[in-house]
Amino acid sequence: MISKEEILETLRSKGINLDKIVIDPKVYDKACEVAYKSIPIPWRWVVGRKRVGRIISKVRDQISRIKPQS
Repeated sequence: MISKEEILETLRSKGINLDKIVIDPKVYDKACEVAYKSIPIPWRWVVGRKRVGRIISKVRDQISRIKPQS
């Protein structure tokens, strides 16, 4: 299917700052949209937006644990 590493690579290649996903909800929504759109059309229906959102929220939680907000 789709892995967390593939999504991270896609977000980095599109220039989305992963640190801002934790802080700004608009960046989180944009990251979900970019990751979803990077999936080929037939697989989008199988994967779904919710699964992509859950993977990105896991990434957001990891980043927030590594770099606590000041």
